[in-house]
Amino acid sequence: MDPSLFQEKFAGVEAELAPLFARREPRAHAVAYVRGLLADLPRKNCWTLAEHAGQTRVFGMQRLLYQAVWDEDGARDAVRRFSVRHLTAPGAVLVFDETGQEKKGTATAGVGRQYTGTTGQVSNAVVAVYCTYASALGHCLTDGDLYVQEHWAKDPDRCERAGLGRDFTFRTKTAIALEQARRTLAAGVAVDWAAGDEVYGRSSKLRGFFEEHAIGYVLAVGINFQVPTSVGPMRADLPAAFEARRHGAPIRHIAAIIS
Repeated sequence: MDPSLFQEKFAGVEAELAPLFARREPRAHAVAYVRGLLADLPRKNCWTLAEHAGQTRVFGMQRLLYQAVWDEDGARDAVRRFSVRHLTAPGAVLVFDETGQEKKGTATAGVGRQYTGTTGQVSNAVVAVYCTYASALGHCLTDGDLYVQEHWAKDPDRCERAGLGRDFTFRTKTAIALEQARRTLAAGVAVDWAAGDEVYGRSSKLRGFFEEHAIGYVLAVGINFQVPTSVGPMRADLPAAFEARRHGAPIRHIAAIIS
């Protein structure tokens, strides 16, 4: 991207985020933090981001993340407004997926042994569910929520120590995705399609939400998933294979929606 264009667009993001901070110092650290995340750095942590910003101490960056008071939900909404304003186009898609990061120990909020596609195996990790807005003009993450395994909700003291609150309640990944879809539409974002893997395809509530709002969807399902048809429930691979043959398409083309 042309440097002057980048500066112009970044100034727009900075203006969107500025009202979320009551004090000048955390606002400046937040801007420097985002610039560092966008920079071509071999490693990105508070130390390297502070150094990239020309700061001699790391405390400001660390305080921004664990102590400073700012409107996190407002930041999420500001990013959504900015990205959608520049990426809106016919046929826009909401894409739901989760990703994880390996973590040591047991103190980090949501950490636990679970499968993550980052490693392709079960490991001690934190996992978050994300929503991406995608169109012919580009794509951008517009929402994200930490996924916390159910056993956490049974330990209020641990939840409180991790910053989740004693009243934390468990939410499935599909319930999180449904909340994100609702927030997106409530914000007035125009969406024509939704997509996701098998985790989201098996949720009747999520599919029903898209149908209720006339949003088409392409969601993967398991091969033994029961699809309602005019002659009764049927395994997902059977009607898909029939349609593929009827249209003369290779059977492998249905692999995009059936895992």
